[in-house]
Amino acid sequence: MGRPSRAVLVASVAVALGACGIDALGTMPTADSAAGEPPPGAKPPAADATAPETDGAADPDAGGDVALPDATVDAPIDAPVGPLLELTHAPAAVNVDLTAEGTLDWAIWAVNGNTSAVRKNTVNQISLLTRLFATTGIGSGFGTTFSWTDAPTGGGSSSDYFFVQGTGCKYQVHVPSGPVKRTFIVWVGGSEIRGKLTASLADKSLAAKTDTSYESEDGTFGVRYTIDFRTAAVSQLDVEWSIDEEYGTNSARFVGAALR
Repeated sequence: MGRPSRAVLVASVAVALGACGIDALGTMPTADSAAGEPPPGAKPPAADATAPETDGAADPDAGGDVALPDATVDAPIDAPVGPLLELTHAPAAVNVDLTAEGTLDWAIWAVNGNTSAVRKNTVNQISLLTRLFATTGIGSGFGTTFSWTDAPTGGGSSSDYFFVQGTGCKYQVHVPSGPVKRTFIVWVGGSEIRGKLTASLADKSLAAKTDTSYESEDGTFGVRYTIDFRTAAVSQLDVEWSIDEEYGTNSARFVGAALR
């Protein structure tokens, strides 16, 4: 059998490529142009000035054309800010630096027997402390020493506290909220009680969070509660510290707060 001609071989390759689903772009070479080279003296074909530029990654399903990206696909979309309310706790530390803790604001009560609070030297955001009580007073020796350097009168320190006694007695304090996440910290305690901390958003966008982890039937305790919060619009965070269970000569204690 004689050798097949070059034209027959080229035609066979084209049939095979078509069977594999591959589009062969360009002109089929003829017997007069060996290996697809143009005849001597022929000018190369002019480039198509209207052909789109590509990054070299041809799409086999589109005959080699690359679709240009839609300019609107990657446009940023501002998602709405959702509410946040998280409550954690830990035993109160032996020493607390209110200036470091309250970068936005801080307040401490009962310093040297004073019924008003000592506050950060700034525009204050922590509300007055509301006391709902049967019996109230001021004590010393909370177990934590609070210090500060940025009050209107300078620096100072204290371990004094307010206390309330009686069924249903409680403390309430508030701070403003909005779309920016904030952290509010309160230092509270008790003697011969189980305490209850309740944190709630005034716009009721999330359910209130409560904690009754700390108690002492025949002694005292101090606790630091940390509340991370946020609301979609301007609103308020409400915090309440109350007696959940009484065991003896009960008292609920409130010392200080910080906002950052």
